[in-house]
Amino acid sequence: MENLEDIYMNNELTKDELSQLRQLINDTTDEVLSADMESRWENYQQTKSLNEKEQKAIWNRIERRLHHSHRSVWTIIWHLAKMAAVILLPIFILTSLWLYRKVPTYYPHNIVLNTGQGERVNVSLPDGSQVYMNVKSQLSYDVSLFGRHKREVSFVGEGFFEITKDIERPFNILVNQLNVKVLGTKFNLKTRSENRTVELALVEGKVELSSKKNDHQVALCPGQKAIFHLSDGHIIIHDATTTIQDETAWRRNEFVFRDKSLDEVVQMLEDYYGVTLLLSSHIDSNHLFTGTLTAENLAEDIAILEKLYHLRIQIKK
Repeated sequence: MENLEDIYMNNELTKDELSQLRQLINDTTDEVLSADMESRWENYQQTKSLNEKEQKAIWNRIERRLHHSHRSVWTIIWHLAKMAAVILLPIFILTSLWLYRKVPTYYPHNIVLNTGQGERVNVSLPDGSQVYMNVKSQLSYDVSLFGRHKREVSFVGEGFFEITKDIERPFNILVNQLNVKVLGTKFNLKTRSENRTVELALVEGKVELSSKKNDHQVALCPGQKAIFHLSDGHIIIHDATTTIQDETAWRRNEFVFRDKSLDEVVQMLEDYYGVTLLLSSHIDSNHLFTGTLTAENLAEDIAILEKLYHLRIQIKK
């Protein structure tokens, strides 16, 4: 490598030799490179030092030019600057090649995870947090930024979050016009565009919700559920320990309904299984359903509803 460096310092390096020099620098340890640069700097100072007679002659010429004109001063400075550039530039470039190897390059890279009909997945984030995604949901984050100074993700759909505690880097979830800030906690988050609401049921820990529409902020405690209305930006809190068990029933592969019309029950099954259900007769919407259905067997769910409502239900795929 020394021979190539010498040729480079004399400005005689070819394109192929420059590529070879770069490769050698990449393959050399930091300690060897540091010692090599220090040695070259000291040698350059020694070889370029002037004796006392030469220094005095140069200074006399500078003094004569100083008395000639003001413009000559800048001419001298310019020549000295060019001389310094000639001496320092090769060393600067060699140092830059070394630094280029040491400084990491970050490229923006957005991770997007989606679930389809009847599909559920468990996602592990870089900080150790877990997100259990329900059907037809989307989670996204910038992998080059996540965890460096902040932890931030965007989410649409339904998911159960188990967030790793990190006081210095709170976890933020961006969902529609709502920001969810958490430290270390577990909660169920649900947002569907057709409902125009965002629902968060807190199992443990603490979360803060901030509306981007009207700066409305609330803090939730375990056992509470918040409903954010996209229309006006208001957040309503309910004490609902029992409801939270219902909210997370999907993780147990169950659908829990409380005072829901048959239309709502059928709509839930259609969305989950990705089918269309045809009913043989119309059912009064005031006839409400309370009960639990499985999220693993559509035929079993249909049999329960047919027996309960005395009708026939056909599947149109």
